[in-house]
Amino acid sequence: MRLGGTNTLAPLQFGDVNADGVDDIVGPSILADAANTDSGAIFVWAGGPNLTSGNPAPHATLIVSDASAGARLTERGESRQW
Repeated sequence: MRLGGTNTLAPLQFGDVNADGVDDIVGPSILADAANTDSGAIFVWAGGPNLTSGNPAPHATLIVSDASAGARLTERGESRQW
């Protein structure tokens, strides 16, 4: 997974997604091979001390389950063929 550069349409976002009082990280990856090739995904990492150790897995992954290949989930959370 690569975040940033030409692989995203929006920058990383920070906020308390899971209501634990600690900011979390939300990042899109339009070329993620989640539901299909280049269908895109949005990843959520829970904030806290474990976030900076090693290579933490996302806490949640948001996808469009029936997205076609190349759909590229956008920053608005919709799937669209480009």
